[in-house]
Amino acid sequence: MEWFNIKEKSAGEKRLLISWYLYKLLGVNIVLVIAFFVAIVTFFTNKDLRNYSKKYFKVLYSFTKNKKHKPSWFNSFRHILSYANALVYKMEAFAGTYNIKNIRFTNETMEREFFERIKNKEGILFICSHIGNVNIMKTFLNNNTYPQPKTVSVFLQKEHCTIFNNFINSLEIKRDNLKIYPIEEFDITTVSELDENLKDGGIAFIAGDRISSNNPDKYLEAKFLNHKILLPMGTFKLAEILNYKTYFISCLRNKEKYDIYLEEQTNLNISALQENFVKFMEKMVQITPFQFYHFYDIFM
Repeated sequence: MEWFNIKEKSAGEKRLLISWYLYKLLGVNIVLVIAFFVAIVTFFTNKDLRNYSKKYFKVLYSFTKNKKHKPSWFNSFRHILSYANALVYKMEAFAGTYNIKNIRFTNETMEREFFERIKNKEGILFICSHIGNVNIMKTFLNNNTYPQPKTVSVFLQKEHCTIFNNFINSLEIKRDNLKIYPIEEFDITTVSELDENLKDGGIAFIAGDRISSNNPDKYLEAKFLNHKILLPMGTFKLAEILNYKTYFISCLRNKEKYDIYLEEQTNLNISALQENFVKFMEKMVQITPFQFYHFYDIFM
């Protein structure tokens, strides 16, 4: 089953709003306690999630030979709990309340170059994945201490666009520079608009690890953890065509903080991008195996 055929119930608009008001009233720790019990219920009631998680750890263990990565009920529960917690931090990131002191770049030189490019109004394209929580970057991009891009373009599944737009509007959060696009409606008009945004000094985030529900036959085959997976051709083709500064990015939870990993791409050939992206993902899951948020059968 493809990822877009699975109903993702964990981040519905009402759940986000309830979580938000509990967060405002009781604080983040109480919401995390609630997330813990939600994870327990989900773990015991959703057999598919357990099976997908188990298969992932089986593949990961086969690749790393690390005994900590062996498939087990405990590892699968930690996997699901990690995702439940990430949704809480994602909510904070969208609301602009996450503590910026809890985020650091792992490469200080690349951090300086990144903000210098934003300051100089250079367009930047980020190719991200469902490993870690890239939404944490919005904390930097909503903080006037740092140079701000004119636009921040984000591509989401259409249902999630509606959810997060309504969530932001419900809280009356002002995000003049945020543009959220449904990935299913990606066409030549969107590419043209994105090109203008980047040319004007904007930045954009687009996932490179899930094929498009609108064009499921437009994919690239790749070997990830020694298993075949499908990657969206459009993401890498877009980077090649637009030819702006391109980074791979992951934001990984590290105890009480987040580490931002950036990898600049100098070769924007579609084949080179695909190969390097898979290697980047392999590095990320070995750093933090429980933050691999693909709860469907990604492996062929």
